[in-house]
Amino acid sequence: MVSKICRRWLSTVVGGAAAASPVSTSASSSHRAPKRLFSGIQPSGRVHLGNYLGAIQQWVSLQNQGSYAPSDLMLSIVDLHALTSSSDGNEMRHAVREVAATLLACGLEHERCVLFQQSHVKQHTELSWILSCITPMNWLQAMTQYREKVQAGGAANVGLFAYPVLMAADILLFK
Repeated sequence: MVSKICRRWLSTVVGGAAAASPVSTSASSSHRAPKRLFSGIQPSGRVHLGNYLGAIQQWVSLQNQGSYAPSDLMLSIVDLHALTSSSDGNEMRHAVREVAATLLACGLEHERCVLFQQSHVKQHTELSWILSCITPMNWLQAMTQYREKVQAGGAANVGLFAYPVLMAADILLFK
C-alpha cells in the first residue's frame, strides 16, 4: 500500500513542476553531462575558500559551459539540513540571505540555473516523511555522524538521525 502511494505521489511531483527538460550537448563531446544536476550548500556558517573551490566555482563553470539547460542545473541553499545544528530562526534567515548573496556574487545567474531555498519547496519535507515511514531504523542508526555523536555522549537530535532520509528525498525529487 505504501509503495503504491509513494509511486503515485512521486509521479505527480516528478511529472509536474520538476519534470526534466532536454539538455543540449555538443556533438564533439565524448562525455555527456547527466540530464540534471542537483546540489546544495548549507547556510550553517560563513562561506569560505573550501566552499568556493569545492563547489561554487564548479557550479559557475558548469553554468557557463552551457552543458545544462537552465532548468536542469538545480542549486539549493539546504536550510532544512542546517537545522540539525542551528534552530535560531533569525540567524538562519540571515545566513540564507548571506549565502544567496555570496553565490550570486561568485557568478551564479538566476537566468542560467535554478537557485532556490530548500524549505520553500514543500515536496522536500513531504517526500522525506514518506521515505522515513518506510526506512528501517537500523539503517539510520548505522550512520557514522549519528553513531559518533551518541558514542561521544552528545545529544543527537532526530533531525541528525533522519538526515540521510532528507538527502534521499532531495535527490529523488529532482531525479
